[in-house]
Formats: sequence, structure tokens, C-alpha cells
Amino acid sequence: MFSMNKRRIRYLLAGFIFLNPFFFNSAWADSDTFLWIGGFSNRWEDAQNWMNLDSMTVGLLPLPVDDVMIDGNVTVTVNADLVIESVQLSGGATLIISAGVVLSTTEGGLDGSNSFRLDVSSPNEDYPDDIDGSNSGASALIINGALNLNNSAARGSGLYISAGTSVTIGNSGSLYITNDGDSDEAIKVKGGYLTNNGTITIVNPGPAGVNTSSGSNQYRIVNNGMFTISGGVIGLNLGSTWMENNGTVLINGASDRALAGDGSFRNNGTFGVNGTVEADADLILQPGSILAPGASPGLLILDNGGENISLNGVTLQMEINGSGAGSGYDQIQITGTGNLNLNGSILNLVGTYTPMAGDQFFLAVSNGDGNITGSFGGGPFQLNGVPLADISSGGLEFGGVLPVTLTSFNARPFGKAVQLDWATATEINNDYFSIEHSTDGRTFSEIGKLSGAGTTQEEQRYSFIHHSPGNGLNYYRLNQHDFDGANEYSPIQTAVIEGKNTWTAWPTLAQDVVNLEWVEPPTANTTIEAFNSAGKKVYSRPAPRGAARIQVPVQQWAPGMYWVVVQDRQEVSAQRFVKQ
Repeated sequence: MFSMNKRRIRYLLAGFIFLNPFFFNSAWADSDTFLWIGGFSNRWEDAQNWMNLDSMTVGLLPLPVDDVMIDGNVTVTVNADLVIESVQLSGGATLIISAGVVLSTTEGGLDGSNSFRLDVSSPNEDYPDDIDGSNSGASALIINGALNLNNSAARGSGLYISAGTSVTIGNSGSLYITNDGDSDEAIKVKGGYLTNNGTITIVNPGPAGVNTSSGSNQYRIVNNGMFTISGGVIGLNLGSTWMENNGTVLINGASDRALAGDGSFRNNGTFGVNGTVEADADLILQPGSILAPGASPGLLILDNGGENISLNGVTLQMEINGSGAGSGYDQIQITGTGNLNLNGSILNLVGTYTPMAGDQFFLAVSNGDGNITGSFGGGPFQLNGVPLADISSGGLEFGGVLPVTLTSFNARPFGKAVQLDWATATEINNDYFSIEHSTDGRTFSEIGKLSGAGTTQEEQRYSFIHHSPGNGLNYYRLNQHDFDGANEYSPIQTAVIEGKNTWTAWPTLAQDVVNLEWVEPPTANTTIEAFNSAGKKVYSRPAPRGAARIQVPVQQWAPGMYWVVVQDRQEVSAQRFVKQ
């Protein structure tokens, strides 16, 4: 077996030295390069499988500062956590990251740019066959554990998927890519295939979160899990490639466009997007899918050109946390000459805001020559107990008279308890207040009652102590009941109870990032969320399994105090910091 590999090594060395002009300028200059020669086992951790091409030494494992190439029709498994500078697969090689295992890269190196690259043949995708004249097929990456790519020091892509190759993320797998914003796209799909059944998280991706080319009329990217892109210039730049979403895709913070290119994005699942989407012919919203505009809250701008867009059968999840479009509540805007038809849509209102007299919410508007036609389905509409009436295509307004004028409502920690205080200016037929509590902001349960003052024009003050709140963020609201059985909800207030932490958030005065470090790496069930001082969620992601340290980007957040809440199964803990 080893004698067969020596012949292949000669071809590979010749190809790298004479066909790759970047080789001497990058990999050899900055670090050693290791080649998989096999012959002992299919385990990465067996040193006999490796040759150091600098020293021509067999039997040494690659170090975190080394670049790695695996070439030929071989299958290699990673069975233990490791850190490496960069990886390149070619010639039909398959790399499998086992469940529960974390592979991390520190920068691009082997080909001068990419942190992780897949090629059909070696050493350059411009050469269709291997050096020895054979064609050993397409390379593949299978992630059942976690792959963390730090592309901050690279000049190219975090993950480069060449024509004919494939990347598959298993149900329990995760891919995390972070850039410094100056590198190329986080993921480049050049005719290959990307299938996500687990989690993909891209942070600060530079020019694009995903950039594709070739592969027309085929679904080259299929998402069945969670796919999140935060920051960058373009979120998804699909070129001529098709992408199908059967899970959840969230895009936020793209400075130019969230979705662009000549390809098509077909949404069968949930598409949460804040920013501009090229929707002239590229956005296909299937019946039964969910469209979640904005980002707590925000704007979805549909650049629809002359195309009409129908939301028939589509559920719109719109968040209302205030009275201003794009800042207080989510809004859809169309900019083209085509129309947006709301008939057959299903409007689902969520949020913490309690509508007041005079409030109007224009959830869909036209900023071009097109029209908003039809009306939202799923009514009659209510938000926190207040009815909302249709006033126009895409608009709702306040539709009820509040029986109680609530002038204040506050929740604050009181030792390991939470004290609730509220006051009313007037009350009409107020029977009692039901105090409700939640740990997720969605499902509330009653924890107590206080009698109201009936009908009065004098100020009334109330107080209630919750003796058994949960660790972390707690949500509270008042459900006011009339004598005739009618009820109205108050705005939601929050309070944080700090529990025992097995992790640390630093620095406490942050400008660009906040670091989270665990004593023991988090499990696959750990989630990370951040809330501002008003209790609004501004950040959410699953913690990469096995990563003892991650970074939360806060550069674009408004100055003020924030809470980071970590939930690991039933345990919830929180720490606070200040964004300068």
C-alpha cells in the first residue's frame, strides 16, 4: 500500500510545485504541509497515515499550524477534537467528522486562501483529471459533529465547494464560519452541492455569506435545518444556482442585499429576512411556507421589478413592539411596478406592544409604482388582547377602548424573587388583575390575582411578589378582567434572576464582540440569546457543540446594557454587559 502511494506522491508534488503558483507563497512559507498517505487505517488520529512534505517524514500528526491535503479515493474519519490551519480534499477523497467531534481551522493556507476546500481533482480544479491521467471522482465532506472555520486570516472563502463535490451536514452536525469582513465569501459553491440537515451559522461574512456560480436549473443548495447569516454585504448571492429551503433560513445585517443573483430561492419552510431581496423572479414562496420579515423588528424590501408577487397560502409572522414602521413593527415594502397580492395569506401577529388609541400599522406598503392588493387572512386580529381592524390593503389600526388606563408597570429582582408594581389613572368596571409569568416570552401561566377598584377616576397602585421565578430572563404581563368577562393584556415586562454560571461573558464593557467561555464545552442542546434592557431579543443562535469559546458580534448594537442568557436543557443562566 505504501509503495503505491509513493508513486502518487511524486505526481502530487509535481502538480503542486509546477502547477500551483500560490504554493510557495502561502503553504510552504507559513506552515508545514501534510499529505494523507494511508495504508494504516482510515483514522485521522493515526500518525502512520501522514507524511510531512517539508521534511518527507512519515509518522507525525499535523499540528494546529499545519496545512493538510487528502487526495485520492480514500475515506478519512475524524474521531477526536482537533485544530488545523487548513484542509483540502481532492481526487475523490471523503472526510467524515464523527458525531460529538469538533474540527477547527485557524486560517486559509494550502491553496493560499481557503480555510477548507473540496476539489474534483488534484491539484487545481482547472485540470479535470488527476496528474497520473486517472479521474478519481468527486470529493465529499460529511459533518456529523462540528466544523468551525475561522476565516479571518484568509484571503479567500471559508468553505470552497468545487464543481462535482459535495458537503453534507448531518442532523446533529453544525458548521460555524466567522470572517473579519475583509475575506471572500464564507461559502463558495462552484457547481458542487451543499445539503444542511443540522445547523449552519455564518458571522460577518464579508462580500457574501454564500456565493454560487454554475449549476443552473438544479437545487445545488438544500437546507433542511437551521441556516443563519449575520452581517456582510450580501447574504445569499445565488448566481445561477437554485436553493431550496425546507427548514429555517435567517438573514440579517446584510449592508446591500439579503438575497441576490440570477438563481432561484424556493421557500417551503421559514424564511426570516431583514433587508432587500431581489424578488423579480428569484423568490418562490410556496403555499404552507412562513415568511418572517424584519429583525425584532425591521424591514423586508422586495425589489420585485415588474413581477407580481402572490402570498397565497403563505403565513406572515409580523412582530409589533412599537408604533413606528421598521423600528417599532415589521413592514414589507415593494419597490417595483408589479403588485403584491395579500389574498390567501395568513397573518400571525406577535410582539410585546399593546396598541393604543390612534395607532395604525401599515404592515405592507408600496414604494414604487406597484400596488398592495387584497387583504390579510387569519383575522379577526388581536395583539395583547387589543382588537385591530383592517383599514386598507396591508394596514391595521387600533380597534378598541381600554377599560383601564395603565400608567406604569415594572418588574425588578427582589433577592431571589421578583417584585411587580403597577399603577392606573382610571378604571372602568375593573374586576381583577391576573398576573401571568413566562420563561420564554410566548407561553404564559397565571401566578396570582389581585382585585381591581371597579370604576374610579383616582390613581390606584398595586404590588405583587413572585417568589419562584426561573434563573435567567423572566417575562411578566397583566391580564385585566372586567365584570362582564372581557379582558385586556398589559405590555410585557422582564426581570433577570442570575443563577449559578458555568460560563463567563467578557468584556463587561464591549465595543465589537463579547466572548463567551465555558468551564466545560456546551452540549448540542445549548442555546444563546441576548436581550436589551427593554427585554427585546436582539440575538439568538445554538452554541456550537464542543466549542469552549465563541464570539458574539455586538458592533452594530445600540449602546446600553444587555443580558446574555444561556439555556442548557432545563438550566438557564444569565450575565450582563454594557455595549459602549
